[in-house]
Amino acid sequence: MPVVSRADCTEVVPTETYKIFYTGQSWGASLTSISLTFTACNGYNGQNNNLEAYAQRLYYEKKINSTQMAQLSKSIVGNNNCIFAASAHLRSKGYTPGYQESSSDTGMVQIVGKGLLLMDGNSADMSRGNMCDLSFSDLYRNSSTGILLRICQDCDPAQQKIYVRFNPGFSPNGPKSSAPFLYWLKGYSFDNATVMGEYNVAWAMYSTYSDALARVNPWPCVYNWNTFFPGDCDPIQGTKTNQFSRFETYYDGRTHAAWFIDTANSFVPVDQRTFGGTKNFSSVDFEMNQNNHPVRGGFDMLSNGTVYARGAGYDIWGTYDYCHFISHQVSGLNATLTTRIRSFGNYPKGNTWARVCLMIRKSLNPRSASFEMCLTSGNDFVAQWRPTDSASKTGSFVRWDGLSNVTSGYVSVKKNGDYFSAFYSADGITWTQRGSTQFLAGLVGGNYYAGIAINSQSDWLAEAVIDNYKYE
Repeated sequence: MPVVSRADCTEVVPTETYKIFYTGQSWGASLTSISLTFTACNGYNGQNNNLEAYAQRLYYEKKINSTQMAQLSKSIVGNNNCIFAASAHLRSKGYTPGYQESSSDTGMVQIVGKGLLLMDGNSADMSRGNMCDLSFSDLYRNSSTGILLRICQDCDPAQQKIYVRFNPGFSPNGPKSSAPFLYWLKGYSFDNATVMGEYNVAWAMYSTYSDALARVNPWPCVYNWNTFFPGDCDPIQGTKTNQFSRFETYYDGRTHAAWFIDTANSFVPVDQRTFGGTKNFSSVDFEMNQNNHPVRGGFDMLSNGTVYARGAGYDIWGTYDYCHFISHQVSGLNATLTTRIRSFGNYPKGNTWARVCLMIRKSLNPRSASFEMCLTSGNDFVAQWRPTDSASKTGSFVRWDGLSNVTSGYVSVKKNGDYFSAFYSADGITWTQRGSTQFLAGLVGGNYYAGIAINSQSDWLAEAVIDNYKYE
């Protein structure tokens, strides 16, 4: 049957009259009249004339099984869910949502999304997720126009496409910016113009790509900085509320929305990425965050192997790791991991224990035994380990004051049988060991996981740029 939100259910009650006769030699019968009465079928819990409720009644009466019930739910999807069912059908056929601007020379690259416009990959395996400011900034630098576009499928007609462009002399993350620009686009409210600059001075909104390209016909607007983009602005009425959409960490506002940037896509397509030399990698969240908001980590990759890794979560410590982990499965008695952390940021100001770690891990269980070398957001390099599953982590630290300004460097983890050691370097040539070599019997088995873990000490997505990852 076709996909529908609801289906009626009618029972047919026939009434038949028969005449039975005897001829003196044999018996016979004939149908003399028939009538049909159409009534509402009796559904579960008094929900009559409802096919789904009728099936539920049959299920509880053990006349159909759970598999049959689940099959019906693929066709009867419930109120307001047809659009999701249609999207799932398109994805099953290999189609993904997106947008291309016909007037653009390069096309549009998606940077964040939600609802039916989730970023490619994150609805199924969480292997990409929304971008952060480091990856966005690289795309913006490569854009010849700097035009941004917000698509909102369930906004009012005039708000469904909003083009944003900075004026000459202004740009995202300018010298007076008080927070990463992309935070503002994703739906953070900073109560003033210090992130973007004054409207119609530093930047403007437009209804068409051609207007944004020529910087003509900007929206007349007194931007409301006490709310979220588009600041209650409207090109027709001047003011219109409730047209915002937040992407992190609260997914409120309009449901189906995304941001795009006018530039060539420098990132490797999702289905062509590799990590650790293989396409059979894992990119998973360990407990998305403690407040149960669906912040998805992930990564993008350049063709030269540079990784933009993103993750949220409150700690990589204690008995449970809250982070995003990008890894590949490995084996062998001895192993050496090395990588360069080019930059690490986007964690909230004041959070000094956000981490990006080079990690060896027994399993993909958040409580798994592990050994890692981490760059923290305020306490330099840290070697740390959980000796057995569900045990508390311990480590080797050089400071606790949160005042370190180290945001890059090389890190290495070495496994020699059951002996583990961690190193850091400023240039990748001269290495310094952090702490002493640890004897951790049975930390991992014959097969284990190696890769990058990242968290932000919060619900927000942190981001690290990583290159020269090697497993030997």
